[in-house]
Amino acid sequence: SSTEDDEDNDHEDVFRLSYKKLIQKAEKENDYPVAVRLMFLQTLKLLSDTNSIKYQQDYTNLDYLQQLHETKFYNEFFKVMRSYEYLLYGKFNISAAHYTAIKNDFIKLQYKIT
Repeated sequence: SSTEDDEDNDHEDVFRLSYKKLIQKAEKENDYPVAVRLMFLQTLKLLSDTNSIKYQQDYTNLDYLQQLHETKFYNEFFKVMRSYEYLLYGKFNISAAHYTAIKNDFIKLQYKIT
């Protein structure tokens, strides 16, 4: 059915996005929520690529956190997930310095994953 095709395409998008380019564009525009969202998706992709999580579009962040419960990524993932949710759902404006701190948390976690 066409609905299933759409879902497949959305699922593929997470794995095909050009994260580096999109993150740089968001940073240039000081659109920190978008940059953080992209880094979060990029992190999910890395975790999925390394079979640390099973990615599914209808999973919640809590589902991913639970999958990581017994892993060395749990604490760092919890920290970046909290920043992501704070920024995206709280609609807070953050400073460049705060964004850099969040970005560094993502970089540390992604380095650990790879």
